[in-house]
Amino acid sequence: MRLPSGTGHSVRGITSASLAALALLCLMVAAGVAWIAGQLQETSSALVRDAESLRLVTLIELHLLDYQRLAVFLDDPVAVAERQEVRRRLIAALDEAGRYSAADGEVELVERARGDITAYVERRRLLEQRGLGPLDIQRQVRPLLSRALSDLDELYEVNRREVAGAYARAQQVGAVFIAAAVLTAVLAAILLLIAALAIRHMLLRPILGLRETIDRFRSGEPAAQADEQAPRELSDIARAFNEMSAELGRQKARQLAFIAGVAHDLRNPLTALQFGVDALKAQDTRMDAGAHDTLTLLGRQLNHLERMVDDLMQTSTIEAGELVLEPSVFDLREAVDAVVSLYRPTVPTRRIDVQLQGEPAFVRADRMRIEQVVGNLLNNAIKYSPPESPIEIEVEQSDGRARLAVVDHGVGIRAEEIEDIFRPFWRGTATAERSGTGLGLSVARKIVSAHGGSISVQSVPGAGSVFRLDIPIADAADLRRQAI
Repeated sequence: MRLPSGTGHSVRGITSASLAALALLCLMVAAGVAWIAGQLQETSSALVRDAESLRLVTLIELHLLDYQRLAVFLDDPVAVAERQEVRRRLIAALDEAGRYSAADGEVELVERARGDITAYVERRRLLEQRGLGPLDIQRQVRPLLSRALSDLDELYEVNRREVAGAYARAQQVGAVFIAAAVLTAVLAAILLLIAALAIRHMLLRPILGLRETIDRFRSGEPAAQADEQAPRELSDIARAFNEMSAELGRQKARQLAFIAGVAHDLRNPLTALQFGVDALKAQDTRMDAGAHDTLTLLGRQLNHLERMVDDLMQTSTIEAGELVLEPSVFDLREAVDAVVSLYRPTVPTRRIDVQLQGEPAFVRADRMRIEQVVGNLLNNAIKYSPPESPIEIEVEQSDGRARLAVVDHGVGIRAEEIEDIFRPFWRGTATAERSGTGLGLSVARKIVSAHGGSISVQSVPGAGSVFRLDIPIADAADLRRQAI
């Protein structure tokens, strides 16, 4: 999901929309829970009411049959008293059943049962007052008793159906609750997934892209540009970064042009001075030892100045993107041996150990440039390590790469300065007192990168450093052409 620069989308808007969606979902869930809770309460109340009504109907029927049983013992005072208590309970149960009746049909059935039971009790009382026997009374009140029991059976069936209906409604509400819970979980998961994808595409990806661009710019890629296709706030930051990098690029171009001009202007007088010193040393055979040493010292200083001017001119060329390579196939071990042979006479007391392991490491590269890189690494190892400490150089071929390691036991580099040493004109705190322009490693990395390789460094302050270089080995076709 890519947003055009300058649109109305913003981090605040995306955040507000996400929070609003979450709030809406929470409100919907709360409303659903409230509705389901109400339905459950209503269903539970109906279930309790119908169950109680069913219990009362059964109780009324039991009291009525008990009353009929006790009516046989007309001459037993205890039975008479007990029958009066049963009658009281019967009337109380009828009154309570009336309170639990909800539907109109149920109320009508309760009232009809009450009327039939009252008629049955009153008819039995009148017959008893007339002095009829139990069998005669039973025969005359049987129709009323049967009708009352029939009313109670009908009321029982109504209540039973209502209990079953209430239970079914409770089951339905429970199923609705489960379905609502599942639906809510699914909706929440979908909403969170959408929010996560939106945050990833609209926020996280632009932020990571901006960070990657900054890292590329910091590691020496001045053309790195931040993507402005992002929400408003991030787009503003990306635009500001691009403007800053463009301005830094323009400043760097002006600096390189100035450096190139200065280096070019210095080359001619330095060449003339070097020529003059060499001429004096060659022509004046009567020169005493002191003067000869002075000329030698001047010559070394002029050579040092010429190397610095060469570094400045090469840096200007490489940083301007004008590095031209002349590749050929050669053995990296031979190039390293040639560089070491060149440097050994300059430091006769320094031990330089070269280990050429395994098979030849043939590469397709610009030999002069690669020797320049090796010479820079070796020169740094000599410059920044004690005179009595050895320098080890290892060359090997593995995994389709030619690898070179230059190991010294010198001042080392602090961890926070590892990446900075490859920046142009940068000098480390431990090497600031040594002479140099701070351009060698910057030029070396650009040359190696142009060959598809890399330079890395491992260092312990006060213990030394290991610079590692690797470039691709030559392919089979290059080796066949080399053999021809």
